[in-house]
Amino acid sequence: MKTGRHCPVGGKEKINVNRKAWKTTVYGSPGAVIRSNMIGGKYMNETKSGHEIKKDARTAILLVASSTTRDGAKKILENCVDAFKNAYPNSVVRYAIASELVRQVMAKEGNIVSSPVGALAKLIDEGFTKMIVQPLYITPGDGLHVLYSTVSTFNEFSGKHVSFGIDGILIGKPLLMNTEDYWSAADAITAYFGMPAENEATVLVSPIDEGGADPSLCQLQLMMDEKTGGRIVIGTSCGYPGADWVLQRLKHINARKVTLAPLTLIPGKHTDYELDGSGPDSWKNKLEAAGYTVSVSSKILGESPQIAALFIQSVADTGKSHGFL
Repeated sequence: MKTGRHCPVGGKEKINVNRKAWKTTVYGSPGAVIRSNMIGGKYMNETKSGHEIKKDARTAILLVASSTTRDGAKKILENCVDAFKNAYPNSVVRYAIASELVRQVMAKEGNIVSSPVGALAKLIDEGFTKMIVQPLYITPGDGLHVLYSTVSTFNEFSGKHVSFGIDGILIGKPLLMNTEDYWSAADAITAYFGMPAENEATVLVSPIDEGGADPSLCQLQLMMDEKTGGRIVIGTSCGYPGADWVLQRLKHINARKVTLAPLTLIPGKHTDYELDGSGPDSWKNKLEAAGYTVSVSSKILGESPQIAALFIQSVADTGKSHGFL
């Protein structure tokens, strides 16, 4: 067997082994050459010492949410995990929380939840080589860019030639990304909240800063207009379109009765204050001051089977594009 030349790498010797047979570059010392190959459907590293490092051939799916410390948030995430487990029974499904503040509060309550970095590292340590990260985000804002950067960094270590030995980590889409996603989201939202009656409107309020993704809300509004005749209205507490624009829209469509609901998968405690708080700046008080009869819906998008189906499809599209599912 042709072994090529030896050169020191990180204190070890780099050995090029018959690439046609093994299609890999391996690292080790002259006394213990490590080789990678597919054995019995699972990746397995073999050493001359007889030790074996088994790799898990299943695909791991990691759901990532910003989440919140409010009551019921954990249950919503666990229900999402269950939905993905039912959709992908041959995969391992877990979740991580992106918000450091939320993780710290949960830790003080005795509930330790991994960050995306920690969760991915744990999956790699457990021997998974194929991973799909699915953000449970609505818009492609800052949160998605941070997560994408994390996944890209891990992928620097992918391939048989490096220390991690993973095939790679894929990342799915948020709810809103491509044109067809907006149409699908508009259908799902309308199906979940229902079509408002004449002289009524549903106002969906994003309670968070979308991190530069405000135009996504505007595009969603255009799609909703075609689906509902403008009776489902999109607003945000931290950007555009704000409350003043929403009031103009409600006047334009001659609405008299308004139902408020959060445009987020898992509403935080601050969402209650912004939508239904006692202060004059709450959405409910602003709309009532303008003469509308206002109620607040108990529906949460994170509990919508229609929305869950779109995220599940995102994983399917992402995984099949690279042979991970």
